[in-house]
Amino acid sequence: MQLTRRQLKTLRLYKSVNENQFAWGAMLANFGLVWGRIAAVVACGIWAIKAGDSEDVWATSGLIGFFVGFLLRDTAQLRISKHIWPVTRQILDWKRIDELLARAPKL
Repeated sequence: MQLTRRQLKTLRLYKSVNENQFAWGAMLANFGLVWGRIAAVVACGIWAIKAGDSEDVWATSGLIGFFVGFLLRDTAQLRISKHIWPVTRQILDWKRIDELLARAPKL
């Protein structure tokens, strides 16, 4: 079975969570790169608004709200994942996951 990059990343995440329990720091780290990129876009947008001597508070507030919305969405998804993890952990075939990861290329 040929796994995609996303599938491998998900299986590695599941294995890590299974071995180390559900640690918030490790889970939040998965979103760090995305949040950093979104924060950079928001910062550039706010800078562009301010550099143009615009007092458009609505645009700045909208960009900040956009970023906060992403944070809230992702943390809500993590809370849901943590809540259902005990069930997910029981139904996953850990031997099969180990086999797939052992045969997968190292990324």
